[in-house]
Amino acid sequence: MKGREMRIVAESGVHTTIFDDGALLAVSRNGKVFRANPTAAAMWTAIAESDGDPERAAVSIANHYGIPQERARSDLTSLVGRLHDAQLIRWQP
Repeated sequence: MKGREMRIVAESGVHTTIFDDGALLAVSRNGKVFRANPTAAAMWTAIAESDGDPERAAVSIANHYGIPQERARSDLTSLVGRLHDAQLIRWQP
């Protein structure tokens, strides 16, 4: 992940719908859809609730799942990479 000073921000036009079994992220500008499993949906929620701070999101994920913070950071980094590649998020100072 980027340094602590960077925030994760949803790209313009990304709309999220949370379901019991995950989430759906839809991009209005290009019609792309990203289906998130329950874990990825929890990570997306943690990002939003932490105001895009990746470290706070990782701590929240670790606490929620009872896993080491290192693992939460690693899992979050992987998801953030996929979301960035799909043009759903961007890094913002």
